[in-house]
Amino acid sequence: MRQIHQTMALASTITVLHGCAPADDVMPIEGISLSVDPAATCTYCYEPPTGRNGLIPLEFWSDTSQSAMREIQYYPLAGSGSVTLPSGEVVPKLPTPPYTHALLINHPSVMKHLVQCALGETQAVYDTVNNAVYRGWWGLAKPWYTGDLAGNPNMQEWVTACMIARLNNLGVHVGILLEGAKPVIEVNSTYDPIFWFNESTVYGNMFASTKTISSTSPAFDAFLCREDSLVATCPGDGGQEWVDRRLCDNAPATCGLIDIGRCARPIPSGGHCMPNGEHWECEVLPGAVFTGQTIGVQLEVPLTSTECKN
Repeated sequence: MRQIHQTMALASTITVLHGCAPADDVMPIEGISLSVDPAATCTYCYEPPTGRNGLIPLEFWSDTSQSAMREIQYYPLAGSGSVTLPSGEVVPKLPTPPYTHALLINHPSVMKHLVQCALGETQAVYDTVNNAVYRGWWGLAKPWYTGDLAGNPNMQEWVTACMIARLNNLGVHVGILLEGAKPVIEVNSTYDPIFWFNESTVYGNMFASTKTISSTSPAFDAFLCREDSLVATCPGDGGQEWVDRRLCDNAPATCGLIDIGRCARPIPSGGHCMPNGEHWECEVLPGAVFTGQTIGVQLEVPLTSTECKN
């Protein structure tokens, strides 16, 4: 386990009800690997803004992935050319510049999670390297479908926060509810009471980072504050070990987690966030710039005190 910075911290995830959560497996259909249709594989599913985590830190924090993130922002996700699926659906091809091509070879799951965070349910892209279709889910950067992401810090931060929120060091597909001050993930009256355990709030910008990308240091800072549900469940350290384990444990050298402590700690008492409606606005730089592009992670199955340290 890496030593967490004592300045800042990060989030977790779970699934449930009407509609269908994004698939995490692929299946061949007439020679094409397609994301599994959740409607055919589950009887009790969820819909946005709920979903699943399971993005492996080792893959996400890798220099391969972070190089691709900085590169792909300059291209529309719906690149040139398209593929016609057996169903007759025409799906545009993902662009494959050098770093992105390497990502699709080594860690295609990272791209799948990126597409699910950025695009909406009606948007899909085709991965020519793996012969697979990735479909959108949360829709936090829908314009990226036909335009680029570079120079749009708001969308960059929303997508980054979503990716951070979906990290799980075991790769386990845990159900989560993502909430933030953006219409597509605003407080949901249906799911909010079900996913009642508030774990953390996360934010950052992996696309605009100017840190050197390497296999021995973090490519960007991922900020996390711990919500009161987590702090109360883990009285010893307030959940520090839990979030560090979930976000960093199999990527200790490259994880950029910065734990800023308890979300609700007042700024005059050393806190780093202030209320933003039902959400938080938090510091990007200590004592300086605040951002409202933060995402709260809520769990349906609450964390137990035993899990805090294991």
